Amino acid sequence: MKKNPNEVPEREPDHQPDEIPQTPPSEVPDTPQEDPVRQPEPDTFPEPTEIPDTPQEDPNPY
Repeated sequence: MKKNPNEVPEREPDHQPDEIPQTPPSEVPDTPQEDPVRQPEPDTFPEPTEIPDTPQEDPNPY
């Protein structure tokens, strides 16, 4: 019932929750690609990349 209102008009409400990656063509490349890349590299990419860019650009102009 979580993805029912979004996948109900596409196919059946029983096939959506079971075939989520095959029903929504918009969440397919955003879910399987952002899930494994956002979880294992959320503290390695956005941290060291945004940390040195934020404290270095913030105290510099100030």
